[in-house]
Amino acid sequence: MRNWLPVLFLLAGLGSSISVAQNGIVDCFGQPTLHAARVKGQVFDLMGETIQGATVSLEIEGRTIQQAVTDASGRFGFKSVGGSIQLHVNARGFAPGYAYINVGPDLRTLIHPGIIYVILGVGNGEPCPSATTSRREFLRMVQENSERNKGSRQKQAAQK
Repeated sequence: MRNWLPVLFLLAGLGSSISVAQNGIVDCFGQPTLHAARVKGQVFDLMGETIQGATVSLEIEGRTIQQAVTDASGRFGFKSVGGSIQLHVNARGFAPGYAYINVGPDLRTLIHPGIIYVILGVGNGEPCPSATTSRREFLRMVQENSERNKGSRQKQAAQK
């Protein structure tokens, strides 16, 4: 039995990382749970441009508890939220995004309270929507998306 424990933990971890959304599309693999002192952030496209007018919803156990619309700078914020939540972001012309967030004070959020950076893709074939509380990680993701987009444009130009 002891030899099977690592295998069981691996399978349990994979099962919790792969899920099927209600629309039948497989969710992105390995979305990390973010930690933030408050739910406040910005929504961007793959190139790092802000998205105005995106609808941002907070859910607890599948029930929407609050909703907001991003301003001209793509910013959103919620008050009086705590615990484990799921943040959903929808914007016209983009694939929906989501993030799992543990909201509240702990050692991580006291040192780094965290603005939530949400990056939305445009659909199939694009990178998964992603979210982070690290400005450095956000800039790295935008850089990777920019390089991927540049490579795709060069490949399309070469095919013409």
